[in-house]
Amino acid sequence: MDRPSGTVTLIYYYYLLRQEIDVDLLYDRPGRSRIADVRWAAIIAFAAGVSAPWCFEYGEVGWLIGPGARALGNVDLTWLVGSVVAGAVYLVIGRPSRSALYAPNYKAEPAAAKVGA
Repeated sequence: MDRPSGTVTLIYYYYLLRQEIDVDLLYDRPGRSRIADVRWAAIIAFAAGVSAPWCFEYGEVGWLIGPGARALGNVDLTWLVGSVVAGAVYLVIGRPSRSALYAPNYKAEPAAAKVGA
């Protein structure tokens, strides 16, 4: 179950934030944080990534064998499906144009101001 959350975290860090993290934002007081309190896009992507793999799960008990696993000759692909589904959902609904990365009161400092600090 950790693969969907890892995929969402990697997409957030490498694709949305472009590897630029403002560490001071992480230490804001609760309720006054400039970072969005909950990234609902991430929660939804994680839920989709956790539930979708059942279709490709192969288990010993009959009801644990998903239709995708049966169609592929009892191959268990849960590890792959969870990551791919979570990543695809997060790429679609997690973009900053659709889901705010920061709280409404966030104002980014210019990059030049951070260099001298």
